[in-house]
Amino acid sequence: MEALLKRELGTSTLKATGHSGGGCISDGLSYDTDSGRVFVKINHKSQARKMFDGEKASLEAIWATNTVKVPRPVKAVDLEGGGAVLIMEHIDMRSLNRYSARLGEQLADLHLHNKRQKEKQNKAEQTVGKVQSDIPVIDKFGFHTGTCCGYIPQVNDWQSDWVSFYTQQRLQHQLSLVEQSYGDREARELWVHLQLKIPQLFAGIEVEPALLHGDLWSGNVAEYADGPIIFDPASFYGHSEFELAIAGMFGGFGKHFYNAYHEKIPKAPGFEKRLQLYQLFHYLNHWNHFGSSYRGSSLRIMKDLSNPSLCGLCGESAPATPAGPSDLLSEQEPMALAGEVDVNGCDGDEGEADAIANASLLAGFSESAEIKALLASLPDLHEDSVSRETGTERFLVIMDRYQEQPHLLDSHLEWMLNMLLKLIRDEKSPPLLVHLGFKFLYIISKVRGYKTFMQLFPHEVADVQPVLDLLCRQDPKDTETWETRYMLLLWLSMTCLIPFDLSRLDGHLNSEPGLNREPIMDRILAVAKTYLRVSDKSRDAASVLVSKFVTRPDVKQKRLGDFLDWTLTTISQASDLTMEGTVTLDGALQSLAQLFKHGKREDFLQYAPTVLQCLDQKKIAESSQAMLRKLGVKVVQRLGLTFLKPRLAKWRYQRGSRSLAVNLAQSTAAGKVLDAKPELESGGPEEDYDIPEEVENVIEQLLGGLKDKETIVRWSAAKGIGRVTGRLPKELADEVVGSVLDCFSFQETDNAWHGGCLALAELGRRGLLLPSRLSDVVPVILKALTYDEKRGACSLGSNVRDAACYVCWAFARAYDPSELKPYVNQIASALVITAIFDRNVTCRKAASAAFQENVGRQGTFPHGIDILTAADYFAVGNLNNCYLTISVYIAGFEEYTKPMIDHLVSRKINHWDGVIRDLATKALHNLTPQVPDYMANTVVPQLLSMATGMDLHGRHGAILACAEITHALYKVGAESNRPVTDLLSSDSIQGLKGIHQKLSDRKQYRGFGGELMRPAVCALIEKLSLSKMPFKEDPVISGWQSLIDDSLSGKQSIQEAAVSSLAALCEEYYQLQPGVADTHMQEQLVSQYLAALRSPEVLTRCGCALALGSLPRFMIHSKLQQILDSLQEACRMTQKEGFAEARRDAATAMARVCVTAGVCAQGSPDSAVCEKNVTAVYEALLDCMNDYITDSRGDVGAWVRAAAMTGLLDLTLQVAGSAPELLSPAICQRMMCCLAQQAAEKIDRYRAHAGSVFLQLLHSTQPVVPHIPHREELLSIFPPHSAESLNWNAASQAFPHISQLLRLPVYQYHTLLGLAVSVGGLTETTVRYSSHSLFEHLKSIQQDSAALLQFGDTLLCIFRDNLRNDRVSVPFLKMLDQILANSCFELFVSVENHPFCVELLSLCKEEIKKSKDIQKLRSCVAVYCGLILFQGDVRKKILVQLMMLLCHPFPVIRKATASQVYEMLLTYDDVIDAAVLDDVMTVLSDTNWESDLTTVRSHRNQLCDWLGVPRPTVLAKSPAQ
Repeated sequence: MEALLKRELGTSTLKATGHSGGGCISDGLSYDTDSGRVFVKINHKSQARKMFDGEKASLEAIWATNTVKVPRPVKAVDLEGGGAVLIMEHIDMRSLNRYSARLGEQLADLHLHNKRQKEKQNKAEQTVGKVQSDIPVIDKFGFHTGTCCGYIPQVNDWQSDWVSFYTQQRLQHQLSLVEQSYGDREARELWVHLQLKIPQLFAGIEVEPALLHGDLWSGNVAEYADGPIIFDPASFYGHSEFELAIAGMFGGFGKHFYNAYHEKIPKAPGFEKRLQLYQLFHYLNHWNHFGSSYRGSSLRIMKDLSNPSLCGLCGESAPATPAGPSDLLSEQEPMALAGEVDVNGCDGDEGEADAIANASLLAGFSESAEIKALLASLPDLHEDSVSRETGTERFLVIMDRYQEQPHLLDSHLEWMLNMLLKLIRDEKSPPLLVHLGFKFLYIISKVRGYKTFMQLFPHEVADVQPVLDLLCRQDPKDTETWETRYMLLLWLSMTCLIPFDLSRLDGHLNSEPGLNREPIMDRILAVAKTYLRVSDKSRDAASVLVSKFVTRPDVKQKRLGDFLDWTLTTISQASDLTMEGTVTLDGALQSLAQLFKHGKREDFLQYAPTVLQCLDQKKIAESSQAMLRKLGVKVVQRLGLTFLKPRLAKWRYQRGSRSLAVNLAQSTAAGKVLDAKPELESGGPEEDYDIPEEVENVIEQLLGGLKDKETIVRWSAAKGIGRVTGRLPKELADEVVGSVLDCFSFQETDNAWHGGCLALAELGRRGLLLPSRLSDVVPVILKALTYDEKRGACSLGSNVRDAACYVCWAFARAYDPSELKPYVNQIASALVITAIFDRNVTCRKAASAAFQENVGRQGTFPHGIDILTAADYFAVGNLNNCYLTISVYIAGFEEYTKPMIDHLVSRKINHWDGVIRDLATKALHNLTPQVPDYMANTVVPQLLSMATGMDLHGRHGAILACAEITHALYKVGAESNRPVTDLLSSDSIQGLKGIHQKLSDRKQYRGFGGELMRPAVCALIEKLSLSKMPFKEDPVISGWQSLIDDSLSGKQSIQEAAVSSLAALCEEYYQLQPGVADTHMQEQLVSQYLAALRSPEVLTRCGCALALGSLPRFMIHSKLQQILDSLQEACRMTQKEGFAEARRDAATAMARVCVTAGVCAQGSPDSAVCEKNVTAVYEALLDCMNDYITDSRGDVGAWVRAAAMTGLLDLTLQVAGSAPELLSPAICQRMMCCLAQQAAEKIDRYRAHAGSVFLQLLHSTQPVVPHIPHREELLSIFPPHSAESLNWNAASQAFPHISQLLRLPVYQYHTLLGLAVSVGGLTETTVRYSSHSLFEHLKSIQQDSAALLQFGDTLLCIFRDNLRNDRVSVPFLKMLDQILANSCFELFVSVENHPFCVELLSLCKEEIKKSKDIQKLRSCVAVYCGLILFQGDVRKKILVQLMMLLCHPFPVIRKATASQVYEMLLTYDDVIDAAVLDDVMTVLSDTNWESDLTTVRSHRNQLCDWLGVPRPTVLAKSPAQ
């Protein structure tokens, strides 16, 4: 080369000076020659001469303006071995510093030069003899020769319109290159929208052609001794604002530069938006130069400039945070559809696409002011841990609101970042504040996404060293500050994007003499390797750093091979059996996945076989760690994409634009803007090339990944299958499809089915599943939509059905309606069936979304819009609604009716879940009117064969279904006065009649199966009876009756079915004529059930009691009194016998019998409720209200009380409506008082029931219940209009109302009795609100001595009536303690020996006499201490009781008594003489009251002497008689 330079320069001297330069594109050297020093740029690329000719022309054009200094070009020369050199003058330069403002002025002069020349020319034309300038005036946009920005040639053809020039020759050109290399679908579709917006950005702006440098970033400017200098231009005539776009990127210029520039060329309206538009060109240019690291920035700008309501996918709404296939489908646009394939298969779903939902819940970032204040306060609050934690938590709460709409933060990200970076960069900021700042940055990045947020970090040259130094100072093992390291690694990733050789930074290091500094390249690599091994999230950021850094041209040239060697060595040596090894493998695999994703194929192809071999040897797919298996699949698919040439398969099926927005945009833009889709390679014959043998290995591993046990692995494998298949020849791709279809074998697990569905969806949406394959694919998808495999107590397959819905969703977008037309009815029916009948709500919603997508995209689904209005995404959320309501509406469309019925019969009535079987049979009942003939002639015969089959669940469902369909057919016939026998065949009728006998003969009523068969056949009996089947006098009736009688002793669910069937059976078959019973059956059944009420088996009692309650009126006629007597006796069973359930059901049956028999005041007690038996009925029910039996299950008596309350309500309303004179005042008073007591008690459920019954009786107007005490006062407490809003379950609402009954004398006793249990209870809320309500009442009567005395008498009466009844007495003593502690009897205290105190003391003594209940004794001690307030001799008696308790046999009581007495004496100083007070207190506090009784008794006796009370004496036990 030196000989060439000598010849071209005509110099004998050519000596290298040692000065070097250059960047990412070319190298540079300086030489001394005969005529001075020159600088030579060298590039060995084939197009180097074109690049240097353009640069030389650019330098000459700028030089000619005499506005800003550039190196003067000498010549461009071709190199003999290829490439070229550009020779120019050498200038000693340094970084721009002093002359920044002057550069701004001179750049403005450069941009104004052409305009000024034009003005001079216009003026000259008007001046005779004026000499014309040598520099031509340019009135178009372009350049006289081609130039290169980087090494990519620019099209500079002249155009008169700037918008057309920039759109076509800058943006369109770059996007065409992106399309050729990456095939990025998202960029392609965003470009469609953006083209329409570009002209709007120039509205009202006149653009004058200005000579531009073309690539003026901070790396292409400097200063020399006399001023600023610019170099490396790619000039053309364009809009002056274009120059400032890249000036603000990669380390922009200071404010002095911009101020000076805009002083000469002010900003025009819309400057900021246009600046983004111009930056887009440079980001696209960098994308094409340096890979997909710049993809996100490019797409972000395209989105910002496009319609903001359009998301980054296809101009349609998408979910913000989809989690799986069902979530993808739930919002109409799955994340998986974002983008097609880039050079290494970089799909949009892993790119920067941010799905933005149209239906925003939030309008904007409303907390910006609060966030600003919070960030500004960080320096003040960071030192206090509480304030720091509070501030962080508040910031988290605010940011989390935007998790689903993170785009709302976009316009605020920059100022938040700047505020936090200001704190971080401040040298005065302590480490704690710096870490807090990074924590806040992490929170923002987590919400907005690191890919978007990291692009805002400053990435100037000056940032590299500080960020790297700060990161090196961090401790990788500090678990408290991982956010700092994570964000620093992301920041370093951005600074790595500076587009020139990093060795230039090493040249400016301020190294100390004699000290060798490690190059920045090596330092960054060392940091990356370190953090790839850490166990926190910093590992993820380190892999991002690797992908950005190692793919740089200078780094990959020097370090790529070494780094890959290190990575593979790490993988080989690490073990996934240890935590440390797992973490190491994770980091290494992440880095490989990122490298092969973002790197260029030609750089990595040579290493791919070695990497694949290493992974094969490591057997990552067999690891027990799901994350490692997923990363292994990701790396393998990236390797596969590296082996295959980057291209879009020409054979793939293309439906055309699948976006309505794109179609509309194209039609609008027709003739105005370039076609939206850049031209691809012509669709000629497919290029033949050898497929590397490694690809088979890759595909095999991906197919294996489809069957992995973890969803994340299968999902990654499915995407890999889609990406790799897109680069295969048609024949090989079809083989892959065949292999995927092999997953749908019933020998395969549900995992394989799920993975296969995901793969088919990926292949379909990419156009790789050709229509010819649909005949194979659709049947397996229809099977997958109903895939359900029982496994133990649950089933597998919901994920398969969910993924199958995703496939249908994807097909709607992938295929033209004509391709899917043969399968429309099958797919539509299958999706409807899944949407309304699937057990899993996620699958139902997924099917609804898929159906909606097909209706919108295909437009061929029968009655699609009508069905969607009924079965939309939200309506299918309720299972009962789906089966019982939506299904009926959809069945109205004949295309769906029979498929729905067939599905219920074949898949649902034999379902493992009993709820589904039950709903399915009810759905069949509802669907019968749509096709009664099909049901009667086709479905019922199928069911009859199943009803006696071997499958238990099928048998159960079929019997229920037969019952429901038969009853539905009866209703259909009744509309036309036809019996059901006209609709059913004689064989079907005989089959229905014979079900019971067949099951009985096979002994299928026994065991576990019997628990299903009995209620099912009872339901059949009920429905056949209601359907008036002609079986009267048929022997089958006795068989049915026998089954019912036998089932009455079964579990509750069996009893309920038997009781319901008994009522229907009696009504239809035991009635000789209307209202007249078959006396034989009447006598037999009634006597049988009455006798069974005395059975020792509780279930038998329950069943027979309920059976009596269900008998029709004609069956209890003349037997009423006998039945009532037996039921009353069953209710009065002694507590020792237990049987709470039997008493409950007897009370329920008694009320039902009375209601069924009717009321007649003067009637016979054997036929109606009358004056002779009504009192006994009420007495029995009211006695049940006092049933408080408990056992190991708790308060089982509450069941009886609840049944009695319901019975009282039903009976009272019946009597009040028919014969109100039967209701005596005494009955009504006792009933209302008992209900008031229950409404004041502690169990929420029963309190609510009592309150509801109480108010229904009070507010009833049709009929009015007579003789309710204090009716007017009660109506003022419980107004009818507020009854519905009163929540009796809530203690805070119930007790303030019920406590007002204490003012009413009739209700005071019972209300206070109920409150006592609540106030002295254990539940905190119940105790709080009940005691508060009680004390509010006591406060209101403090000055009313009569009311207070009455309240006290009521208290004593309750205590007296419930002595030794621990259910009441223990909580009652607790309530007394609270009442006394709150000084509620202040009026009685001053009265000597007040009767209330004397009586209460006597009752307390009696209550604890010989008691061993610790809780009761403690409470009584507290009451004694509260009674000490009362004056007179009674005080001495109280002290005697306390002294006796100080020597109680239980040490815990002695200790508790001493403690209580000590507190009492501290509170009341008039109890004992002050002279002995200190001694008494000392003994009480210092004595060990838990020691032996002899020691304790001496101290107790001493206290008695000081207190002036007699010493208690020990009574000797009397000898045994």
